[in-house]
Amino acid sequence: MVSLNSLTPAYSFESIEFGNGTDEWLVRLTARTNGLWAWILSLFNIRRGMTFEVYRDRVVLNQGWRHVIPVQHVSNLGSGYQTSWLFWLLTWLAAFASVFCLFKGVFGAFVAWGFIAALFGYLYVRSRRFVIDAKGTSGHSAYFGIKRSYIGGVALPDDDLYRMVDIIQGLIVEGKSNARPALPGDLGNAQ
Repeated sequence: MVSLNSLTPAYSFESIEFGNGTDEWLVRLTARTNGLWAWILSLFNIRRGMTFEVYRDRVVLNQGWRHVIPVQHVSNLGSGYQTSWLFWLLTWLAAFASVFCLFKGVFGAFVAWGFIAALFGYLYVRSRRFVIDAKGTSGHSAYFGIKRSYIGGVALPDDDLYRMVDIIQGLIVEGKSNARPALPGDLGNAQ
């Protein structure tokens, strides 16, 4: 789990593409801003969102502003799933209150607290996001979170996300060891 706060910008996942050896970029991840209006605007090709691109020599994050970090200057790459601990806590408190009301014989309160616990549990599951944080040697970082697009019906492809992280980590290691940077065709067969 990444130790970023809950204010990590989260976007709804749209697509992830891997370069085929002829493209300049190795990986391109696109996501849109969350919400119903953003989804409706994306249907008309009016999108506000972000693009994360990995090249052989740099990592580019475009969130309305362009943040470029050379691969040789990436000092740390953090990635993983993050959820809201507040929803987890409220789910368990409401579940405890529901069970307490059941033992006290107050069925209406049991149902109400059970509904509240289910609601917070649902919000906990929906708050799950995949976070990537690329820190430069200067201390600045390019970070973002992406989550499943419930409106668009697009799930997060775990295998592809971790494959992207593996490619970035491989480029960082090769850049630090002054080895020849991998060619896009070399990374296309990575599993």
